Amino acid sequence: MAQYFADTALLDCSLVKEKPSRVAACCIYAAQKIFKGPSPKGVLWNTMLAKHSSYRESDISQMSQDLLIFVSKVEKSAFQTMKKKYTSSRYGEIAKLMA
Repeated sequence: MAQYFADTALLDCSLVKEKPSRVAACCIYAAQKIFKGPSPKGVLWNTMLAKHSSYRESDISQMSQDLLIFVSKVEKSAFQTMKKKYTSSRYGEIAKLMA
């Protein structure tokens, strides 16, 4: 799921100016949010993730939310390449979870 978000993030011009490590952290955070659902603060982004990524949850939560909104817009737009790629069984049909 995080790889799907990362590939789709390449289409967002506002994310191009961000550090790749921050975009990657946002993609992981967004994937955690999809799989774990709404949780109390600190559950999605624990101290181990913060230590290894050097980003706190507060550093990436808003950007992650913006990424999820962008992904949902892309899925409804003419840019269907990423969705088609990640709907295949080769990639675990992960894009179907976003529907």
